[in-house]
Amino acid sequence: MAIAQRSPSAGEAKVSMNPSPGKAASSPPWASTARRTIPSWSWRISSATRSPCRARSWVDPCTSVNRIVIAWPPPPVVRPWSPYVVEVGSEVFPASRKVAVNFKADGPGSHLDPRCTLGLSGRRGRDVMSGSHRRVRAVASLLASLTMLAVLVGAAPAIAAGSRGDGASVVAEEQVGTHLVDLTIQSPALGRTAKVRLLTPNGWEQRRRGDHWPVFYLLHGCCDTYDSWTRETDVEQLRRLRKVLVVMPEAGPFGWYSDWWNHGAGGPPAWETFHLRELRRLLERDYGAGKRRVVAGLSMGGFGALSYAARNRGMFRAAASYSGVVHPLHDGFPEGIMAGLVEFGEDPLALWGDPVAQRRIWEAHDPYYLVGRLRHTPVFLSVGDGRAGPFDPPGVFDELEAELSLQNHLVAARMERVGVQLTTDFYGPGTHTWPYWERELHRSLPMLLRGLRG
Repeated sequence: MAIAQRSPSAGEAKVSMNPSPGKAASSPPWASTARRTIPSWSWRISSATRSPCRARSWVDPCTSVNRIVIAWPPPPVVRPWSPYVVEVGSEVFPASRKVAVNFKADGPGSHLDPRCTLGLSGRRGRDVMSGSHRRVRAVASLLASLTMLAVLVGAAPAIAAGSRGDGASVVAEEQVGTHLVDLTIQSPALGRTAKVRLLTPNGWEQRRRGDHWPVFYLLHGCCDTYDSWTRETDVEQLRRLRKVLVVMPEAGPFGWYSDWWNHGAGGPPAWETFHLRELRRLLERDYGAGKRRVVAGLSMGGFGALSYAARNRGMFRAAASYSGVVHPLHDGFPEGIMAGLVEFGEDPLALWGDPVAQRRIWEAHDPYYLVGRLRHTPVFLSVGDGRAGPFDPPGVFDELEAELSLQNHLVAARMERVGVQLTTDFYGPGTHTWPYWERELHRSLPMLLRGLRG
């Protein structure tokens, strides 16, 4: 196998392979000065076909373990070097793929024979998800395997900037359950429509002008949808919420509860503006939402709960995070987030930019750096440690939950130092799955409801 390193045309990604595990390949002359090794992903190269895969600096690479080094971040537009094929196989979204690639380059004989297949498996990045569905979990487990291909094939350009005004409007309303109403909202902040599910309190259908209820924002996780909490938990049956308007808004499968940076241009998607300005004002004007609010969420939604409460001081009277991504700048995690953006067809720099060059933007959203702004807000943090718990089959281990345990312990220690009113449930064995989040919703409700009464 020989991959010639050539000077690419404008906008192409730069990819190289380390000739031996743990030893960085020398930088080609066109490599960006911002190039960084991503140590979180190791790729196993394997094939039953050996002879076509020999090359100058590798000995039988089709049967050895190598590092892939990506010159990160790639430019907003990434073009493919060559055609590629993904062999789907007999299973639906297995954890790895066989990928046959034929690299063409300027140097003589520089190619990877298409008979040499690459079995790719990754350990980080794929797990930035909520774990709600078997289908969604499988797609996310494939994330790292497809990251290299997605970088080669291309990331979608940033969405054009649009209005962030308050001209949002409800274009459809549907009763989907006894106390469930789905709204479709045309949002200038998003540049499209978005769905919101309301779990309505007793008497809401007979409301009159001036009737208002306290509001509980309940946020979904990555790779999921606005209806996940009612689909996966018993929230709809909880008597303690019969006097509360529960708001479950769409936040995109990988939207991160943020107004995207878009290389400084702003514009859609602006999820924070949609949720806390457009949606809030619509609900207060026409749907009985009051001024007393609390917020909670799982995984990516746990990030959203803490980030929203910290970035908008006084808007929420309490916040809860269940297995939340509460420190996205934690070692190695930014690369997972950026890989996820690529997997979902987005420019990996569009969200918050580069975690080095635009670190200030990352820190402005990272709850770890915002704990001082939560000093007067009661906070509930819960997380497992990744080992098999009461809702898991024996012997499983969840790397994502273990990583999030580290994040939550770091944030909790920082909160305690600055005097945040903190309640923790670090329950030990437990994975990144719905039964734990349903249980933690129940455990956090007393604190959240006290916030709505106080």
